[in-house]
Amino acid sequence: MTFSREDYLEDDKLATAIKVTNTELGLCTFWDVPKFEDRLAQMRDLYQNDCESSADDEVFNDPSESWLPEAPTTPSTPRSPLGNSFNKSPFRQFLLSGNSSVTSPRSFKDDNCSCPSHLTGTALAKMCESVTLTFVENIQDGYLEESMADKIVKCSQAIKKSVVYLIDSNSSQDKDVCHPVTKSLQGPIKTLEEWECKAQNLADLSNNNLSLGEIPQHIEELVSSMKILFSTCQELQVDMDTSVRESYGGIPLQFYSVSYKRSQGLIHHISNLWENVQILLNSAEPLIKGQTIDCRKLCRYSDLIQRDISKLVLVSSKDNFKLDSSSSDNDSSVLTELQMQKLEYAARDVHLSAGSLIQKAEKLLRNDKISGTPRGKRLLPPSPDKAVNSPLSNKFKLDTCSWG
Repeated sequence: MTFSREDYLEDDKLATAIKVTNTELGLCTFWDVPKFEDRLAQMRDLYQNDCESSADDEVFNDPSESWLPEAPTTPSTPRSPLGNSFNKSPFRQFLLSGNSSVTSPRSFKDDNCSCPSHLTGTALAKMCESVTLTFVENIQDGYLEESMADKIVKCSQAIKKSVVYLIDSNSSQDKDVCHPVTKSLQGPIKTLEEWECKAQNLADLSNNNLSLGEIPQHIEELVSSMKILFSTCQELQVDMDTSVRESYGGIPLQFYSVSYKRSQGLIHHISNLWENVQILLNSAEPLIKGQTIDCRKLCRYSDLIQRDISKLVLVSSKDNFKLDSSSSDNDSSVLTELQMQKLEYAARDVHLSAGSLIQKAEKLLRNDKISGTPRGKRLLPPSPDKAVNSPLSNKFKLDTCSWG
């Protein structure tokens, strides 16, 4: 004999029955809790007194009880309707029969239970859990296991759905992810086009002020070469992003880290160049219009532009970032050699334009004797940027002599 607990609802209240199963005969019946406790006490007395029960006091021989056949554990037919085994279960038949000896929940509560008249949250949760588990078990009993073909079709549909989602998300987010530098350069390039027109207008106004010499023309050249440099950086970034997308995973992982660091430095130095050109133009306007004769700011910010140009080239150079520190002859930067040459040529033009502007401005200072400061000393207090003396900056200084 085996005993198991069965919970059910009657009049919207939770009730409990004890299922008694004769495993040898395949029969079962149901007791209410008081009857189970009474029979349990009888079994305990018989066991402790080592007595043999007669037919009259046989614990499991009650004429009023109805024993039902136990439900089979497997369905008789494959793909049986949902809930078929549950509908045929002895517990359900026992509840629906009019001869049920299970005490109603209300009378059981009144006699032996101290529970409140309404279900508590815990009792309701347990009841829901029990009903759900029973339902799931019956579903599993009513259906055969999925075939291998069904599983393959199901997995293939899930894979297809995921791939479609990735394609849709990639097409909408690719540009936002892959082109931060390109987008960041669009604004400065457009502004430099406006500043180029402004520099041309200032050069036209300088015809009335011959003492300035070629300073307005050199300012115009500086702004134009700066615009070309920014456009070159944008073009190189587009080429690099295109090659990354077409590589299909053939790029080393370190490339992305190096490229990110380069992009950070590139945007930083381009921002500094943009600000210095703006201040230089604002300082040149009153000078060209004859409102002042002090051109020391032109020297100052032209010098800062030269230094930022050196740093901009250095941030993309082979010596600054390498994809593989273990290799020596085959090291390569984020940019190819041809791309690096384009960047260096555009940066050289800006460097030369700024150097020519410094020479003309210093010559004007000497002629007009604006300052008695010797040429070998600084015209303005030094900035922290002046303390940086990179090898690439020295390279530009040496090349200036050969370019001139």
